[in-house]
Amino acid sequence: MGKSARAAAAAPSPPPPQPPPSQAEPAPEEEAETELNPRTGSAFSRRFQKLLERRKKLALWAQREKVRDALAKHAAVVVGAAPGSGKSTQIPQFVIEAGYPRTGKQIACTQPRRLVATAVARRVAQEMDVSLGEEVGYSVLFDECCSTKTILKYLTDGVLLREILSDRFLEKYEVIILDEVHLRTLATDILLGYLKNLLSSNARPDLKLVVMSSQYEATKFKEYLKSGRIVQPSPTLHPIEIMHEQQPVEDYIKRAIEIVERVLTTEPNGDILVFLTGSEEIDSFCWNLKKVVADLGDKIGAVNVLPLHSTVSADQQKKVFKAAPLQRGRAGPLVGRWLCQPTLENHH
Repeated sequence: MGKSARAAAAAPSPPPPQPPPSQAEPAPEEEAETELNPRTGSAFSRRFQKLLERRKKLALWAQREKVRDALAKHAAVVVGAAPGSGKSTQIPQFVIEAGYPRTGKQIACTQPRRLVATAVARRVAQEMDVSLGEEVGYSVLFDECCSTKTILKYLTDGVLLREILSDRFLEKYEVIILDEVHLRTLATDILLGYLKNLLSSNARPDLKLVVMSSQYEATKFKEYLKSGRIVQPSPTLHPIEIMHEQQPVEDYIKRAIEIVERVLTTEPNGDILVFLTGSEEIDSFCWNLKKVVADLGDKIGAVNVLPLHSTVSADQQKKVFKAAPLQRGRAGPLVGRWLCQPTLENHH
């Protein structure tokens, strides 16, 4: 008995039972890495993610690889696309994504008007999730928002034209983007001819030129440059309904007010854009329309009447891009409209 007890005590104990495979503890999951903005070193903001989703819906988004490929193979690239496709905001970002500027220089993107240059710069800074005036800036007459960190600069064509006086070969820029060339402003026409000669003479072999126009003019500009490649997305225009006056109109300002009044009283929420020929007519139109809006009162709700031309202050111009207030009129629906009458003169 004693020997048996000692032998039993010396025998090794059996291993503890293992849980079934289905009951085994799961391996700890690795935490998802936060995507960092390469420009700032910080995590991308929620606004960036929302704007990125909007960017992906633009017609030019699907062309970004073609843009990069064209830049790598050609000194000049022509982009032809419809309004609203993202030329002014997306193409410069595609250029940056392609690795430019590679030599510590800058990318210049010209606009024919000051308001557009500043507004687009602000938008692109938001889409890149950077502060305006740092990586993305602008330079217009009497106003500049740039720094030593700026790699993309929006400027009016007149400002770039003046820079040639002190920098004959525009050495500070590695890529120059001429936007809205189909508008044929004097400054843009001169720049286009000057840059064409600069490329053909091989004075700036490292320079890249991007010319952006409407989809109908792209071939013409490619033929003018005698080189390069066209990047042109499939047209995705919004449906447009054109209605003509049946009879000649003697006082077109009065008739325009009548049409706006009809739209205000019959159409749902939205914006109205009225094109007139000069600042005096615009101011007269606004003054008379405000009286009509006051007479209509609660029938149409809140309406903002905003003039928009070159003599309007920058603060007034910025109001066009703000959301209109929504108020419930007596008729029931929520009504809130911006009404602007632009003749944006070519003022640099």
